[in-house]
Amino acid sequence: MFSEFPKSDTEKISIFYRTDAQPRYIEKTFDLASQRHIFSYNPKDRPTKKFSYFFTIELMNGSVYATPIDTSGMVVPYTFEVEDPLEYYKKRSMKRD
Repeated sequence: MFSEFPKSDTEKISIFYRTDAQPRYIEKTFDLASQRHIFSYNPKDRPTKKFSYFFTIELMNGSVYATPIDTSGMVVPYTFEVEDPLEYYKKRSMKRD
């Protein structure tokens, strides 16, 4: 994730994520000194079939921004199904044949 807000105005940048195995979102705060904000999830450590996430940025003035949002301004987390990489590439190669 990249932020266009000046670092001097930023209080905190976070990702909130959850899996189908955990009902509540977990917050991971990024290091503000970093140029890029990277989050890695290892499904071998915490197996899951679905993964959802969204980002927030809190500014020094108390404003909070989130993404993704819908047209009414509500947070709509990204959600995707986690697939075994070997199975994914096996299916993909079969489609080419």
